[in-house]
Amino acid sequence: MDFTFDTEQQALREAVAGLLQRAYDPEKRRAVTKEDPGFDEKVWSQLAEMGVLGLPFAEDDGGMGAGHAEVALVATEIGKVLAPEPFVEAVVLAGGLVADVGTAEQRAELLGALSEGSSLVVFAHAEPGSRWTPTATGVTATRSGEGWTLSGVKEPVPSGARADVLVVSAAVEGGTGLFVVRGDASGLTRDGYRSHDGTRAARVTLDGTPAELLGDDATDRTAAIELALARATVAYAHEAVGAMETALTTTSEYLKTRKQFGVPLSRFQALTFRAADMYVSLELVRSIALWATMVVDAPDSTPEQVLAAADRARLQTSRAGRHIGKEAIQLHGGIGVTAEYSVGHYTSRLTAIDHLLGDGAWAATRLARTVDDHPYVEALPA
Repeated sequence: MDFTFDTEQQALREAVAGLLQRAYDPEKRRAVTKEDPGFDEKVWSQLAEMGVLGLPFAEDDGGMGAGHAEVALVATEIGKVLAPEPFVEAVVLAGGLVADVGTAEQRAELLGALSEGSSLVVFAHAEPGSRWTPTATGVTATRSGEGWTLSGVKEPVPSGARADVLVVSAAVEGGTGLFVVRGDASGLTRDGYRSHDGTRAARVTLDGTPAELLGDDATDRTAAIELALARATVAYAHEAVGAMETALTTTSEYLKTRKQFGVPLSRFQALTFRAADMYVSLELVRSIALWATMVVDAPDSTPEQVLAAADRARLQTSRAGRHIGKEAIQLHGGIGVTAEYSVGHYTSRLTAIDHLLGDGAWAATRLARTVDDHPYVEALPA
């Protein structure tokens, strides 16, 4: 299986890496995440100018017509510097839903504005009291004349306070529908807050809020939501790979330069073995994330195959993130737990990624339900 990238993909990686590494070091990131909206809007505009925000969308919709391999490259570079830009949330998740479900007019308007950086679109789906489900029950949609109104609460909504447009899931007759809510709509209240990893989320309250149906009809969109969540899960896995790579590199450099009893810490075999185990975890999750991306991009992949690949990537990301994050902090000793040092921030982001769309235990439970679907292989004779 070929995991290498072609020259155009390498050029994209280098361009995005150059922009983000110039924009963010630990000090700059701390300064940016202290102030609303929690990311650098100039960097967001620069990503739009490079065509990054329109990568997975069709050219007819204002995008670049690229695949999820290119999305993975961008997400990895974002993870390496912990760039707080809501790339996965806006482009992969919300944008992916608009691309899959929206009418031609909606795609042209919403995806075109998102691609050019003039509008931030996010998905408002999670509800208080529910965990990682593709359905909605806490927000209900009601017909109002020729349109719709929504009522209920969504929380947490990543970048929900800053979003210009919300794609909202809501209970309709027969399942879960998708709706477009403008940021200035009446009856819409957004209470933003800073999460532990420095990114922003919001509690979104809808009280008879006017909404536009996403797509041609109010059919059940549960399958489309589940597929979009799976694609976002794979993209988050790549962001996590980037964060783990930097955490490992930082830890390795620390072991080479920090001295104890007059010799570098890297001379202590037990510490070197622990760093080697971190590297093994990183390469395992990198491989499965790349494989899952290939499954997502394959034209003959079924939705079931995409969901299973996403769950496998989610499980390995969870395990590797916990392992590498904890070891990075412990191998740095006391400095690892200070807010001034970077490894704690990487661990915090890895923890957030683990819980955004479902943690490792949740993924393992889902995968365990499919064990009987696989053919039985008899053990070879001794």
